[in-house]
Amino acid sequence: MLQQMAGVEIEYVPYKSASTAVMDIRSGRVTFIIDVTTPLMPHIKDGFLMPLAVTMNKRTPALPEVPTMIESGFPNYEIFPWYGIFAPKGTPVDRLEKLHAAVEVAISDPVFNKDMTDRGTIMDKTTRMEFADLVNKEYERMGNIVKKIGVTID
Repeated sequence: MLQQMAGVEIEYVPYKSASTAVMDIRSGRVTFIIDVTTPLMPHIKDGFLMPLAVTMNKRTPALPEVPTMIESGFPNYEIFPWYGIFAPKGTPVDRLEKLHAAVEVAISDPVFNKDMTDRGTIMDKTTRMEFADLVNKEYERMGNIVKKIGVTID
């Protein structure tokens, strides 16, 4: 997506983890990484990695001085990580509600919330229906991007 929008060629190097990619950056084998902030924050804080932009449509509180890709001149570049908990189809609604309530309690904990925010995660509460809507919209949006840029599975 970045290649297409920037009109440049970038060699994609697949990694199984951010830590492996960071080792290759430290050794000079690769020059940059696009990944979620959580595993990169220690390297940003120690000054080894310099964040150039965040891919979300808003700045992250953990790195308020770092612009978004949109602010950096890529008006349609928005990729954001999200986390969710899924249950098997047909799980009784009362169980889903209990699980959702437990998650709400966990992410409302000030210590947990601060820790996650400090790692670059933006904590947004959603209803179960809002989350289902997000999943469906992202599946469609990212599917369209994958088709447009011609990604295939080997």
